[in-house]
Amino acid sequence: MSLSVPWLPEVDALLLCASPRAQNGDKGLRAYAGEAVVMHTYARLLEQSCPVSKTYVSSNGQHERYRALGFLPLADNYADWPGALAAIEAALSVSEAECLLVLPCDMGELPLDAIAKLWRPLALSDAAYTYAVCEGSVLSGVCLLTHRLLPRLRRRLQAARVDLVDWLQEPGGVAVPFSDGAAFCPLGTTANSFA
Repeated sequence: MSLSVPWLPEVDALLLCASPRAQNGDKGLRAYAGEAVVMHTYARLLEQSCPVSKTYVSSNGQHERYRALGFLPLADNYADWPGALAAIEAALSVSEAECLLVLPCDMGELPLDAIAKLWRPLALSDAAYTYAVCEGSVLSGVCLLTHRLLPRLRRRLQAARVDLVDWLQEPGGVAVPFSDGAAFCPLGTTANSFA
């Protein structure tokens, strides 16, 4: 039996576009099916059952190109800390929404109920964040965060470096199972690990 949630939150989104393996260190502007990868993911956000208010992007430059596409590009506040956690801190610092959805920019098959599913445990518990898993594996660092997490995140940015997936599995969050892990694979790849 599913649990009903009496309200849906205001949600902003952060698309993680930086990638050391991509040309110019950025994967969001890579062409896929005649369009920038980031636009495919944005289209999925527009179709979510819980709507997104503002969409931020974190990238290694290219801010004007992202702005021209209608996104809000962000610069990290922790310049010496490369990686997703600094981008998340920057987004949580400026977002006024109740929650922040974080996902890679190439999640063009994101389930249309992803935000609603990630929100349900937050509405029904004291957890500060949720993250998507399939068969025990964290799915590409897709997560929904509340602002209560910001002080803890800033403390973490003063300590030893950790990647997003490891950080999400630290105490304080709730893993939310999804049955279709393939929907969280980057565009243009196969889902062999979930076959």
